[in-house]
Amino acid sequence: MSESSSDHNPDTSSIGWHPLTSASAAITVSLLAALPWCCGYQIGVPPVAAALAAALAVLASRSRPQAFFDWSRTVAMAWLPLAISLFIIHGLFTFEGTSVVASLGPFRLTREGLEIAWGFAGRWLVVIAAAAFLLSTVSADAAIATLTSLRVPADIVLVLQIAMNTLPSAKRRAAAIRDAQRARGLETNRGLFARFKSAPAFLSPLALGLLLDAETRAIALELRGARIRGPRVRLYALPDSKRQRILRRLLPTVALALVIAAHVLAR
Repeated sequence: MSESSSDHNPDTSSIGWHPLTSASAAITVSLLAALPWCCGYQIGVPPVAAALAAALAVLASRSRPQAFFDWSRTVAMAWLPLAISLFIIHGLFTFEGTSVVASLGPFRLTREGLEIAWGFAGRWLVVIAAAAFLLSTVSADAAIATLTSLRVPADIVLVLQIAMNTLPSAKRRAAAIRDAQRARGLETNRGLFARFKSAPAFLSPLALGLLLDAETRAIALELRGARIRGPRVRLYALPDSKRQRILRRLLPTVALALVIAAHVLAR
């Protein structure tokens, strides 16, 4: 059996890149975000982080609109609450701050605390944007195929494959259970108390269904030779090229060299 041509490949990589190329882009962006911090220019971290996150957004939008929307939603849901909490905690409870911007009773909002929160929020923006980029542009099948090609132990790949395939199934099963409960007259969306009261009736079938799904998937993967050692023949070829291979090795190396040089020169 030989590998099929790329015309018949499934959607293994949304952006048409090898998953290692997407990972290389995320690592490069994360390293470049450390340049202002290495140079001692702390206040410049958030603008650089925002610019690098925008670059990742452009890369995600090149694949398909859905990838860009997935990236935006993930960043907004993960970063905005974190940023708000950072500004509240550091802005109000940095007691060594002397420049008071505003005060409300015993609470003081200081400029020093806001600067600390500004820097932390910028660093977290890069980390979350890079992780969201990988999640939105690399499919589970492509990630598993890449790990297999890197000769990661089969047991680890098997566990990761079951986990990656279980999450979408869990979302679908949870929606089906919720719809079934509503059809039977169980209130699931009328306040916090109603949701708490209906939690056992929702969690029990969900947990049982996930266990059965995991067992079924594990048996199916075993029958398909997930733990067989030795060379493998893939049913599809991951998108790759000589240019991609060069870029994914060169870009992180250059970014790391810049970070090291900035750190040495700033000392």
